[in-house]
Amino acid sequence: MPKINSLYELIKQKSQEKGRPLKIVSGWDDVTFAFRPTVVHKFDSSGTSSKQFFEEFWEGADELATLRDGTMNFVWNSKGEIKKTYDEFTKLFEERKTAPDKNADKYKILDVVEEMPFLNVSEDLLKCLKEDLIRELVILVRTRNIGKEGEPSFTVKSRKKRFANTFGKFPQCKLDLFTIKVIDGKHEPFDWNWVKDNHPDFDVNISGDHTHIEMVSKDFPDKVYVMLDYKPSRHVQGENIYRFRPTVSDLEDEDFVKVAEEYQNYQERQQKVQIIQEDLPYRKLGSRGENK
Repeated sequence: MPKINSLYELIKQKSQEKGRPLKIVSGWDDVTFAFRPTVVHKFDSSGTSSKQFFEEFWEGADELATLRDGTMNFVWNSKGEIKKTYDEFTKLFEERKTAPDKNADKYKILDVVEEMPFLNVSEDLLKCLKEDLIRELVILVRTRNIGKEGEPSFTVKSRKKRFANTFGKFPQCKLDLFTIKVIDGKHEPFDWNWVKDNHPDFDVNISGDHTHIEMVSKDFPDKVYVMLDYKPSRHVQGENIYRFRPTVSDLEDEDFVKVAEEYQNYQERQQKVQIIQEDLPYRKLGSRGENK
């Protein structure tokens, strides 16, 4: 079997094997969009380009996983000014988790949803959508970000808007945003339980979190799993587990609008062709009757 070099090639192959489009469940942060390097880059004053910063950032990641209590465990080791930059980000990021008002002005530097570049995962998913290889794409977003007096936080509103302007242009795409709560000291629901309970019919699950893949694959060993090739996840192996190196894409929001319009026009043309083909036998029958 030829080597699979990209997510696009994998989805296309699996779709051909099944003879139908696939259901894909994917994460948001650092899977379809680059969250951590984007927000940390805002604290950086070195003038490093976002692409270069992204590459260097993930080389310093020693752990990226959800713990069994539902909290994220991210260990990032580096030295010098970039380490100070990351520590500034971490302090503010952790502080906001327990802040009564997550929309306070001091936290706005963390709201980078509109600025986050796409990763190559998004680029490959867009190709697959254009070629009708995906019957349903679900992008998972878990959040604890509730603003003052319980209204949705700025981050939640921004994610909904960014989704609507990109993947939301396609009817088969869905943003599944769920709120986590602390129950008996655990942050629930866990991402993996959410997938099991709400999307058991998935064909491909994409994540940068190795704990998520390990937990879901226990219950669905015959499904296909895609992991972003972050250093912390490389110990996870399996026949149905694929990994691809994440890179920052040049994709823009406007590209989704353009491809969605092309997709819609293609679907309309196909529907017209189908109607003509279904009607053709009746037209021929009518012509014979007139000749008699």
